[in-house]
Amino acid sequence: LDPERERVDAKASANEPDEFDDLGDHLLEITDVGGSSPPDVVGATVLLGIATASCPGLVAQLRDAAPVILLEAPEDDWVDPMAKAVLGCLWSHVVQSDPDYPASAITDLRSSPVVVAAQAGRWNASGRDPATTAFREYRALIGIASANRTGLPPDLLAACERRILIEGLDPAAISLTIEHIAGRAPARSLTRESASLIRPADLRIAIHPARGADASVDRLEDLVRRRSRP
Repeated sequence: LDPERERVDAKASANEPDEFDDLGDHLLEITDVGGSSPPDVVGATVLLGIATASCPGLVAQLRDAAPVILLEAPEDDWVDPMAKAVLGCLWSHVVQSDPDYPASAITDLRSSPVVVAAQAGRWNASGRDPATTAFREYRALIGIASANRTGLPPDLLAACERRILIEGLDPAAISLTIEHIAGRAPARSLTRESASLIRPADLRIAIHPARGADASVDRLEDLVRRRSRP
């Protein structure tokens, strides 16, 4: 059977109260990765928050079982920020979602997911294969790759139980990213067309607390405009 492929639909998940009463609150919680996180990692965390909000039972599955999950990033340059986002917030959210979870689990590496970011080209294992480690130690295994899914361990792809397609940035996701970093939401948003052209590097260049929310939007627009010139 083909693994389950789930397309993120933020509007649909916001209308499912059994999963989350308020999508916005969930995103703000899931993006609490610390003020030192680079803007591209914060942006990746926002996209990850949207994805997990539309995946019934994912948090419980990560906490209680050892699933094999593939996160399909929007583009190759999102793979590294997405891996850092998973390591920085997803596991802590899983632990915090259960107040009775033993505190020792937070520092027990054997209880945390094994996260594998796709390498350039074909997978070339050096040392211990992370998929083998996850299977032997009964840990969740999370692979992160773009649509071509090259550069991941073959065993991870063969064992994949759940494939989650993560959409790219939209105006709301960018505004939430800016709000998290600058301390307030910008007064206006990018157009949908401009937002779709934003790359992780653009977030790193444009968004900074010292620049402020509105000026960060201006800088993003300038980057897109200059890149589109002939």
